[in-house]
Amino acid sequence: MPYFIPITWWICALLGACQENQPLQKQTQTQTLENRDTTKIVFQTIPLEPLKTDIADLKTRLEAGTPTKIVCYGNSITYGYKVETAGKVASPYPETLAQKLQLAYPKARLTVKNEGHSGWRADQALQMVGKLVLPEKPDWVILELGINDAYSGFLPLTYTNYMHQIVQILKQNNIKVLLMTATPIATPFHAKVLAYHAPLRAMAQAEQTAFLDLSTYIAKRAEKEKLTAKALLPDDVHFFDEGYAWIAEAIVSFL
Repeated sequence: MPYFIPITWWICALLGACQENQPLQKQTQTQTLENRDTTKIVFQTIPLEPLKTDIADLKTRLEAGTPTKIVCYGNSITYGYKVETAGKVASPYPETLAQKLQLAYPKARLTVKNEGHSGWRADQALQMVGKLVLPEKPDWVILELGINDAYSGFLPLTYTNYMHQIVQILKQNNIKVLLMTATPIATPFHAKVLAYHAPLRAMAQAEQTAFLDLSTYIAKRAEKEKLTAKALLPDDVHFFDEGYAWIAEAIVSFL
């Protein structure tokens, strides 16, 4: 049976594509990534309401001690890339997430697998989902991609279509999904990443999939902590070592 995407999904995607086609110089003139007094960072964001579809299922499983497996699938942010090295930080967000969920839900019988890959785009994640994720037989997948897609010039519609295919494959295998936006970056490509978020949420709503606006969470947290751009993102893209824990904290708060 053919699958029909609601018209709002396409409108969001097309609007994002129009924004992406604007000259890069014009985009950078209208966004402020770091204020002048260097006491805090201000990212341009478009706050999006969360979607808690099925999320009660995960909470119930954790509270009841039902064996639960989560695969965190994404790029170098999921992997936990350590700036200026070829390795990863001591505590990438999936590992921290496992610890925090175990503390929050003492009865939980939980396994969290880190399936993050530096440099990956949504098309690469789609290509490998059958080899890396499905054999794990997870109950949930937390999916986070987008930064490398923006650097590769993917239009919002292209990016969202790849993400949509990943979600459909997971759902067809009875795997529940939490979609998260990409994290903010301190480069002109931030505007391109931002253009993905509204279409991603529209797709999540159409697919009845949980959705978390991680970008806005990180931006607000950075402002609250009064961190400079370089303190938060030493290479303008990846977190300082302890910053990856913020992603885990966002997910626990979401629950």
